[in-house]
Amino acid sequence: MIKKVTFGLQSEILRKTRDHWLMLRAEKSMPAKKDFDPISLPKSLPHIAIAEVFHEPLRFRFRLVGTYINNLAGRDATGLWINEHLYGERTEKILEVYSKCVNDRAPVATRRSILFSESEWTVVETLFLPFENEEGLIDHVFAVVNRLDNAPSMARDDGLLLQWQNND
Repeated sequence: MIKKVTFGLQSEILRKTRDHWLMLRAEKSMPAKKDFDPISLPKSLPHIAIAEVFHEPLRFRFRLVGTYINNLAGRDATGLWINEHLYGERTEKILEVYSKCVNDRAPVATRRSILFSESEWTVVETLFLPFENEEGLIDHVFAVVNRLDNAPSMARDDGLLLQWQNND
């Protein structure tokens, strides 16, 4: 379970992507994936992983993983399912956040200490942004990831649920 905190996003990349998502949403309940123009956020693109959402049962598959994330992870997960083959014992924690984004029909922001491939433990912020289809179902979740080099250390694999609307 992720601990909920009152502080917001520290990462500028996440804040800019959040603000763009809010602009796309405007008066709608949720933006659609087709509303997102990659050219509008060129600096964010390497930090974005797009997961396709499948319902009944709820599952997720990466449609695209940005180069920044690939470099952190030491692999390209494009086309792969988010499951234990990809994430091992961390799968439940990852699926918890994706599921919360879909079920709440709202963005979710986290900060956690994780281990990417053979590198050292590092603190990352991730913003999960839902997008809906014409029928009103969440069909994609964009995860925007950024490493926080100046963040205070955290216990390994601990997670914090941030106030996504706020800046840290």
